[in-house]
Amino acid sequence: MRKATAQQVKEHNRRVVLKAIYEGENISRAELARLTGLTRPTVSEIVASLVADGLVREGGLGRSTGGRRPRKLAFLDNSREVIAIDLGSASVTGAIVDLRGRIGERLVLSTDCSKGEQVLEGVYWTADSLLKKATARVVGFGIGTPGLVSADSGTVRLGVNLRWYNVPLRKLLEERYGLPVHVANNTNAAAFGERSMGAGKDCSDMVVIMIGTGIGAGIIIDGDIYRGAGGAGEIGHVRIVDGGPLCACGRHGCLETLASGAALARRARDAARKHPESLLAGLAGSIQAISGETVHRAAEAGDPIARALVEETGHYVGIAVASLVNTLNPKRIVIGGGVAKLGPPLFDSIRRTVAERALPLLAQETEIVPASLGSDVGLLGAAALVLAGELGVV
Repeated sequence: MRKATAQQVKEHNRRVVLKAIYEGENISRAELARLTGLTRPTVSEIVASLVADGLVREGGLGRSTGGRRPRKLAFLDNSREVIAIDLGSASVTGAIVDLRGRIGERLVLSTDCSKGEQVLEGVYWTADSLLKKATARVVGFGIGTPGLVSADSGTVRLGVNLRWYNVPLRKLLEERYGLPVHVANNTNAAAFGERSMGAGKDCSDMVVIMIGTGIGAGIIIDGDIYRGAGGAGEIGHVRIVDGGPLCACGRHGCLETLASGAALARRARDAARKHPESLLAGLAGSIQAISGETVHRAAEAGDPIARALVEETGHYVGIAVASLVNTLNPKRIVIGGGVAKLGPPLFDSIRRTVAERALPLLAQETEIVPASLGSDVGLLGAAALVLAGELGVV
């Protein structure tokens, strides 16, 4: 094991102090020393550098405990900005995010995901436009992208939907802009966002499952993303039933073919044809127009066919979740994406299936909760990657 250099120790201590100020707010140097275990001279030196860098400001005076009243310190949320980019199947979404995760300027650019070069040009256009709108120094770029991503190099090894193969995304952007770039699979980025700013803020061992056009899981262990050899969390391609629908991966009966938004809409259209008395077709206007949102509205209106579809979807998801509970034993499983909007009936079905299929004690100890960051989870997750990597504050 290599011994840390003096510079590495200094940088570590700086991050520890900055994080304590970020989390504590209005904290004194003496409190920082007690909290971090660093000496007062070390803390004072670090604080002086943070004030000089514009990340921290001197605040008012605190209460005296017998000596001089201590000067309080506050983190400057708007002293830096992050550019976050979320790549979807049909668009590039970008935003300027402050150091507390508040989204400011936002841009959405429609793209043709079948043309990889167009998507890359869309990333450049979004980055160029947001840099011009930044009002503070930009710390770096955070990018969430579909596909298998190399954590070490920031290369998109395989992005099937984007037609990307071994695209060195981090290298391309760092060379173009001269700023740090952090790249992650978009489900991993979403998981890190929920871990840092959302439903998992108080939890260091969790799984975030995003159910939308596709299905993926982001695994957080000891507070950080677990990537395995590069493809951890591809639960959308776990076989749930034998002889089920054909999946894009070439196999039959994958979770994605049964519980994704597209799969739910397909199953609902089939159900509407068999049950013309259902509210589904009427609410949508036609059978072909039925969507996941239609199922939600019909279920809320009490339609038994729609309710059965919701419960069946929860059952399929619950089978995959039960395996995660037994394998990883996370404290919390967070479920987001468009399908999660089906709400309590979906979650009740998931929990029932997990209780039936997972080891009882582990099932009882695992919380299954909805995500809390909504449609901004991709952007906030991308921003969190930068806040963690460059400043160490989340």
